[in-house]
Amino acid sequence: MNARNVYLGPWQVREGHDDEAIKMMRGVLYFRGLKKVVADIPLGVKHVVNLYEKYNFEKKQHFVHMVRGKSSVKFENIYAFSL
Repeated sequence: MNARNVYLGPWQVREGHDDEAIKMMRGVLYFRGLKKVVADIPLGVKHVVNLYEKYNFEKKQHFVHMVRGKSSVKFENIYAFSL
């Protein structure tokens, strides 16, 4: 959080606990005041994109995840990356 924005992330939700993601989103939006909420999300994971679109987030930029070697990241559980 800074003077202008609330940065959401890193944020991961265990599989099967999507209701917790909704509670987290509502909490952040309620307590943010007049600040904008900013997050980098995995655009290839539809249920994550749907959650952000439900709360009227807009796509502004494209995020690229790069890794050396085999990736062990389970993108289905990630709701926001660290900025």
